Amino acid sequence: MKQLLYNQNTKSWIGKHCETTALKHVLEYYGLDFSEDFLFGISGGIGFIYWYAKNMHVPFIGAKNKTRKGTIQGVCEKLNLNCQVKETTSILRAQRYLEKAVVSGKPLIVNVDLALLQYTGVSSNAHFGGHTVAVFGIDQEKSLVYLLDRGRKLVSEPMESFQTARNSSYLPFPPKNRSFLIEPDSQNKYTKEALINHDLIIESIRESVSEMMYPEIQNKGITGFDKWVRKMKKWPENFQGLDFLGCLMNVFSNVVIGGTGGDAFRSMYARFLRECSVFLGNEQMKEAAQRYEAAGACWEELAQLALPDSCNYLKQVKETMYAKNQVFEEGKPDALSKLLELQQKQKQILEMAAEEAVNHQEEIISDLCLKVKRCKELEQEALSCLSSCLED
Repeated sequence: MKQLLYNQNTKSWIGKHCETTALKHVLEYYGLDFSEDFLFGISGGIGFIYWYAKNMHVPFIGAKNKTRKGTIQGVCEKLNLNCQVKETTSILRAQRYLEKAVVSGKPLIVNVDLALLQYTGVSSNAHFGGHTVAVFGIDQEKSLVYLLDRGRKLVSEPMESFQTARNSSYLPFPPKNRSFLIEPDSQNKYTKEALINHDLIIESIRESVSEMMYPEIQNKGITGFDKWVRKMKKWPENFQGLDFLGCLMNVFSNVVIGGTGGDAFRSMYARFLRECSVFLGNEQMKEAAQRYEAAGACWEELAQLALPDSCNYLKQVKETMYAKNQVFEEGKPDALSKLLELQQKQKQILEMAAEEAVNHQEEIISDLCLKVKRCKELEQEALSCLSSCLED
């Protein structure tokens, strides 16, 4: 039996962040056309965290406000949409729940381990179980799952590897067969216009401002930038060889190509503020948007410094990462073979890139620390402007 809920003739688009992309696809399916930037903004918006634990190979640089409810459940609560969240240790129960949803005409959002999916072409040790996709079809005879990721096209994944990716136990983000079933009101009384109001927008912006200005721990928010600088100065002694290179690659990935909209979510948030300025009739929000665009440009410069063009092999690594992301997003028929080819190309130069990174580590770290401090200054200016908007 084959069940496909997605019209292949639907106008295709490339998503910026995996969670908001999945949300937008599902809400569009139900006739609710929100911009991805708006969904990102009301999900909690921007944030910052420097996070490193013993079970991690390299530090994680996070630029999104991770609310306790999470992106998908949080957005659904704010839009008054029913969202059933399920977790299970049983692969069989998870699969039955997925099949039941799709057969009944309901796409399902699920968490998966990015490294265990075939279509991504990601290195087998680059585990990230917080990745999110929207399932829009199944083919039981061919044992395939059809899903939408950030890429332009619907992709298929073998059932076996998909189930493995959902059930991954790799830390620090095991997906736990987690799924989100969104079901708008059965009487279809909700429209996009009816779901948005002044309080929803202001509350969402206030959440982001509070997260940045008054973080619960020192490695988050504005204080987190100082923590990052202190820790980064010790990277050369705490991380050697390929691990040190991994730190630099992670900075670049987490800022530019890792589903952050290109500049640590700052441009996405700026567009959200511009959209809200029209809805609220608040011109000052446009100024705040400009300040976040400036912060975003600084984040982009920071990421470039992590893999500087002045270093031949580091530049090649960066170019390969860019190329892989472009192939992934375009989703053409030969995407997987190209991704694997680029992965192999990158693998061949990693040792030389690691040696080059160590040889230039002093200047790279120095440049990065200065740029982080500048990003902090711009973030503070943007926050001050945005806080003034909330007082009006």
